Amino acid sequence: MRVLLIFWAVGSVLGGSNRKRVAMDRREDDSDSDDDRDRKADTCSGGSVDHDFMEYFLKRTCTIISGNLHLKDLDGSQGLEELSRIRKISGGALIFEDNYGIKSISFLKNLEEIDNSQAETPALFISNNIGFETIGLPSLRQIVSAGYGPIIEIYSLSEISKKDENRLRNLVGERYEIHYHILPVEQEDHNTILKRICRCRKMGGEENEKIHAVVIIITTGVATLAILAVVIVFMIYWKEMSRKKEEMKAPELAVTEEIKEIPSRAPPGSAELTTSN
Repeated sequence: MRVLLIFWAVGSVLGGSNRKRVAMDRREDDSDSDDDRDRKADTCSGGSVDHDFMEYFLKRTCTIISGNLHLKDLDGSQGLEELSRIRKISGGALIFEDNYGIKSISFLKNLEEIDNSQAETPALFISNNIGFETIGLPSLRQIVSAGYGPIIEIYSLSEISKKDENRLRNLVGERYEIHYHILPVEQEDHNTILKRICRCRKMGGEENEKIHAVVIIITTGVATLAILAVVIVFMIYWKEMSRKKEEMKAPELAVTEEIKEIPSRAPPGSAELTTSN
């Protein structure tokens, strides 16, 4: 009996210790789960912004996008202002292309950072947006990408303002590229064609200034060479004419000298004076 009591006491102690340890482990697990839930609640998976994405995004409270945020073929009617709570894009890029009637990306007014450091592609890519006027992104402070290529790359149908270009330079130094072009006619709708007719798209910015400088230098050089060629031809012509004039004067002078050397003779029938000793 005494032995049974001893076993019961030992079992009770061990059981209580195990219960305490399980409770502590559960509290730790619950704490970790809370952290995981908080982290997951703060992060949404990236992707193409469409109806499904917006439905998924609106059900959550995330402020960080993991992966690319791809805005394409939108016209501003998708409630993009709901994306304003995004503060960071992590492990991906912001891609804004082929949209219509959206003047800027100002709906991402709280976006502070784009971290594309795991890829060598641009962290901000803007291309072929009809009606696009200014970049926006007023809170953007940091943008990174791996490699040595451009961090920001823009293909625009209209000229980017100097203010926007200076802001890009302040963000990434010289690691940005701006290209100006017109879409091929077969890719344009009638609104695009009307815009192109009403407003001539031409290159601008520093690239345009460099091209103008090169054109001016080449034009000046060609003009200088042309002027020199005209001067040289004129000088050769003038010297040739002077030489011919000199050649024409030389026989006249020779005839004159010969005439001077011929002695004067008495006219025929006149008596010649003679002297006698």
